[in-house]
This record gives sequence, C-alpha cells and structure tokens, in this order.
Amino acid sequence: YNRALTTQKKLLGEEHIAVASTLIEKAITEFLKNKEAEGILETLTKSATIVEKQLGKENPLYAEMLQYIADYYISTNQLEKADSYLEQANFIWLQKAGLGKTNINSTYILSLRSEILKKQEKYTEALELLTTSSSQYKRLFHKEHPKYVETLSKMAKLYYVMGNEKKAIKTLNKTTNIYLDFISNYFDGLSERQKNKFWNLIRSDFEFYNTIALKSGKAKLIAKSYKHVLQTKGILLNSSVALRR
Repeated sequence: YNRALTTQKKLLGEEHIAVASTLIEKAITEFLKNKEAEGILETLTKSATIVEKQLGKENPLYAEMLQYIADYYISTNQLEKADSYLEQANFIWLQKAGLGKTNINSTYILSLRSEILKKQEKYTEALELLTTSSSQYKRLFHKEHPKYVETLSKMAKLYYVMGNEKKAIKTLNKTTNIYLDFISNYFDGLSERQKNKFWNLIRSDFEFYNTIALKSGKAKLIAKSYKHVLQTKGILLNSSVALRR
C-alpha cells in the first residue's frame, strides 16, 4: 500500500480520490491484522478529509468514510464517538434515500448501532435493531445474502448472551446451513484465495456452535457439531495449506 500511495500521490496529487480509496484499504488491512496498530485512525481520518474536500460532506462516499471511522471506534470501545459518527453518516443516507425500507445503508447502520448497544449491555434494544435490520435485508435481497446472514450471526450471539440458548442454536442452524449449501454448490469453483477468505468469514459461527454444543453437553448438539467438522474438513484443509505457503 505504501508503494501504491507514493505512486498515486506523485501522479495524481496528495488529495486525489484514488489516494483516499487506497488509504481506506490500507487502514482496513492493518486493522484486521491488529486493531490496536498505530496510525489506523489517522489513516481513516485522512481519507475522510480528502473525500470531504473533493466531494463535500453530503456525498455518499463521505458517509461511508464516517462509517469506517465509527466501526473503528466501536471495535476500540469508544462508543460515544462511534455513535456520533454513525448519526452523521445516517443523516447523509436519509438525505439521499429517505426513510423508505429500501435505504440499505441506514439498514446497515442499524446493525452497527446494535454493536454499540450490545457493548453497553442494552441487549433488548440491540436485538430490536438487529431484528429490523435482518427483516429489511431479507425483503430487499434474499435469505442467502451476506448482510442478511451476517445479521443473523449477530443475533445468535446476542440470544446466547441473553441466556436464550434455544434461539441461539436455532439461528446458528440457519447461518451454518446457508454456509454449507454455499460450500456444496460453489466452493469448488472458488480460487484458493477466495476459499481462504470465505472460511475466515464463516468460521466464527461454526466455532461458536461447537462451543455451545460442548458447554451444553447435549448429545444432539455435539453430534451436529461433529457433522459440521466433517462437512467443512475440505475448507479447513485448504486453509491450512494456504497458511503453510
């Protein structure tokens, strides 16, 4: 990323939109490696500043920049700052798309705000936002859409925190079944990089299911968890090989 940024700045200028895009990619990559790495917030803020200067504060791309910053603040438990940035971003989306149920960006912000409420231990309010978000995603897209499944995954974890193991398992059954269908139908056609990326995306639900099953001691859940292992052994092997490389 540093090499690309140097080239872009030389050819296009320090404050070109392409520079902002590369800065975001750099920040996300560094954050995924280590969310406490130095300079992430500075990089995100720099990108947002460029977009604001070039396109203005009412541009949808600026709203996306604000969401990235909010996501960073959520992950680092700076919740008031996160909520402030989400409010600014949502205002832009509402100005562009209105209050209608087709406003998918405001739908995504509901999901992000649920993370804030969960960290504040306001579980019932968080679940309400996720329920609304999942319903809108399902209506706008389909039950296999990544955002819909991601929201279900968050709901499963929240159910468990709230002490509702039955609903947590029921929701995890939905997400893992969707993942397994995808593996069965499309996995062989993915590149090695795509396979590894897909596993990193879905593994937490299988691991969470396994944790619940073992803690419960229920034979039916443990058997289902073992079945998951067998069904995902190919993707696990692929991931292991990729890591050795």
